[in-house]
Amino acid sequence: METSDLQNMKEKISKIFLALILILGVTSCSYRQIIFDFHSFFATRAAVRFFDLSGEQKKVFEERWQVFSRSIAENKLPKILTELEKLGRSPDPAAVMGPLEGVGAEIISEACRSFSPVLADLSPAQINHLADKLRERNSKFDPEKQGGLNKYRESRAQEMVSTIKNWFGRITDSQKELIRTLEAEKYSSNELWEVNYLLYSKDAQSVLLSITQKNLGHAKKMEQSCLDYIRTPEFFLSEQSKLFKGKLSDYRQIMLREIFKAMEPDQRRHLIEELRKLVEELRAWSRGL
Repeated sequence: METSDLQNMKEKISKIFLALILILGVTSCSYRQIIFDFHSFFATRAAVRFFDLSGEQKKVFEERWQVFSRSIAENKLPKILTELEKLGRSPDPAAVMGPLEGVGAEIISEACRSFSPVLADLSPAQINHLADKLRERNSKFDPEKQGGLNKYRESRAQEMVSTIKNWFGRITDSQKELIRTLEAEKYSSNELWEVNYLLYSKDAQSVLLSITQKNLGHAKKMEQSCLDYIRTPEFFLSEQSKLFKGKLSDYRQIMLREIFKAMEPDQRRHLIEELRKLVEELRAWSRGL
């Protein structure tokens, strides 16, 4: 396996673990089983990279990751599977997103409970390391650092085309044009979309860093602060971020609905088959924990 493939999988492990991102197909089908088999390895590598964990901290993280994984498999996986199976049958997949988002929030809450002791044990230097890694990540969503606005938007559109092709088997020229039209409508309604997305991301990251800094050495307080943010983000985010968060959610709902409506019968059948495979993979993964 090439280094670029390995890096790609490491960066996407957390997304794959959450069903919402799974069904949007951020990783190619050929990688899914490898990631399920080695989910603990990739999660630990990602944690070490972002938090610069020491040997003992890494050991604690690995132990808590296993407990977290089992809890998700036993308590959340059945809900995820139910919604994934509905997605293949639903005439309007946007109707399924609400329940899936709810399960996603439950998983994130469980992560807060599982990993707050790890966060509470970080040092100020490790918090600074995390801040540096978040800034590095943000550069991937900054058009000025990705060859300019037009090149950045074209790259994002190509990623979406590739994702749809993975899940629906093929994509027609008219469907590609639909994606570009929907993207153009998004930009026309908000010319500063990328700027606002970055501001929203940085705002949310600032909340994470602030919560972590304020609760170092206090695992229970760390857990409660994380849960408070998940349950009531409006009390933490700026007014601008709250407004953009709503627009982002609306856009994703529209994009999903319109793309699904444009799919031909064989493409929908391909999606259902891919979802069936995914459900079986998730079940096999949970049995192996």
